[in-house]
Amino acid sequence: HEVPGLRLLVTSDEPWQAPGERLFLLCPLPVPSGGGARGAADGPQQAGDEREPAVRMFLDQVRRVLAAPAVTAADRERAVRICRLLDGHPGALSAAASWLVVSDLAALCDTLAVDPAAFLDHLGGRDDRLRDSLYGRIGRLPAGPRAVLDALCAAPGPDSAAEGFGLPALTELTGGSLPACGRLLRELLLSGLVRAAHEEGPARFRVPALVRALVSGAPVGAPQATAAV
Repeated sequence: HEVPGLRLLVTSDEPWQAPGERLFLLCPLPVPSGGGARGAADGPQQAGDEREPAVRMFLDQVRRVLAAPAVTAADRERAVRICRLLDGHPGALSAAASWLVVSDLAALCDTLAVDPAAFLDHLGGRDDRLRDSLYGRIGRLPAGPRAVLDALCAAPGPDSAAEGFGLPALTELTGGSLPACGRLLRELLLSGLVRAAHEEGPARFRVPALVRALVSGAPVGAPQATAAV
C-alpha cells in the first residue's frame, strides 16, 4: 500500500541511501568541560557536573549496581572523569558501570585512563555488542577514510590537543586537496568514528577515545557488525 507523505525517523549505524533521506548526526551525551583537578572549594561545580546528562546517567547506573542512594564528592569527580574518558557514550557508560559488581570506581577510573575500551563488554550479560559494532564500523571503512583514521590516531598531530582538528589540519596531515579531505571527513563523520566538536568558533572534529583504543586492533575488511549502537 502507498502512504503519501509518510515520514520515518530511524536511527542507524550508517545512511540507508534511500530516496529523500535526510541525515542528522547524533552526538553522545554532553559531559562537563575541562579536565583539571578541582580543589575543596569547587564543591558547587561538582554538584553542577552531576546535572550534565552523561554524569547523571552514569551515576544512576552506579547507584543501581551498588544499591547506594548517595555518592561522595570523590565519586562524582571520578564519574566526571570516566564520562570524559568514554566520550559520554551511553552504551559504554552502562557497560563500565556494570563492572562495579567486581571493581570500584577508583580502579575503574584508573583502568579506563590507560585503556578506554577495557570495559566495553557488559558484565551483566546484556547483548549490547558495542565492541563488535565499533570494530565493524572501523573494518568497513574504505581504504581512503581508514588511512586517514589511522593517521589521526597514530600521530600526535592535529587531533592530539583537546580542541581537536579542523579541515585545514587534515589537508596538511594527508597532503590531499581540500575537496578530497572534505569527502573523507564526511565519510568518517557518517560512520560515527569522528565526532564534531560543538563549541563556538571554527568547525572542529575529534576522534573519540573509544575509537582510538580500538582502531589499532581492527583489521581492514573486518566482518560487518550485526548490532547497532
